[in-house]
Amino acid sequence: VGGVLVLLFLAPWAVRRLRRRWRLRPGRGPDAPWREVGDTATDLGLAPIRTETPRGFARRLRARPGVDEAALDRLLDDVEHARFARDSVARDGTVADARTVVVSLTDAASTADRVRATVLPRSLAGRFAQAAPEPVEQPTT
Repeated sequence: VGGVLVLLFLAPWAVRRLRRRWRLRPGRGPDAPWREVGDTATDLGLAPIRTETPRGFARRLRARPGVDEAALDRLLDDVEHARFARDSVARDGTVADARTVVVSLTDAASTADRVRATVLPRSLAGRFAQAAPEPVEQPTT
């Protein structure tokens, strides 16, 4: 029973770890590293807003003390170029910039936020929560 409890306790950490390794592999393009930055921010309590643009999300991250702004700006440029330019070419430093932003976000977080992000990563629950449709408000007459 104790072993099963330990496995259940470590499962969220292991899933996030594997997801991060997969997303931050070289040659993946900018969307996977950008999603990892978003999930790391979510785990630390800075979830992107569903209607927020990458630039708006980056602006909120930039306001956080300790975030590596230069790496965030380069990563944002890569994401915007990949999404909106006709000649999208992946830059070699995209994954390195994403790793730098993830590390700077984590280092700037409080110890309690880092522990919570490791033990109970909100980004894992967020995938299921986002799949549910939002209720539509009916106009009142």
